[in-house]
Amino acid sequence: MTFDFAAYLDLADQLATGQSESCYRSATSRAYYAFYHLVGRAAVRQDPNLSAFFYSGPGHGKFFSELQKSSCALKGLAQTGHTLRGYRNQADYDKKHMTIAQAQNQAELACELARQQLKKYRLV
Repeated sequence: MTFDFAAYLDLADQLATGQSESCYRSATSRAYYAFYHLVGRAAVRQDPNLSAFFYSGPGHGKFFSELQKSSCALKGLAQTGHTLRGYRNQADYDKKHMTIAQAQNQAELACELARQQLKKYRLV
């Protein structure tokens, strides 16, 4: 049985209601990974050529760039993927301190954007 990445989005929503910077940063990261895996799996089913970029390719950014250039019906999600990836990179790797309010805002935005776009394409 494969993991249901929609559960990551539910977890992200829960973490976004937390009370700490680590909860908010984790929420942003989980929202991104839910989006990446749900979009990636669906995109590969529609266009098997994308599998080289999704499963073992040179990175997530390259996957979204290739999705954007493809004829896949999900190509409209590529820009959202780049946006969420930027949020995730900031949450996971940015050594600069975010205020709690900034981290919370980013988490809420990431969760809302991911869920909104996944629903639009009926992936959740």
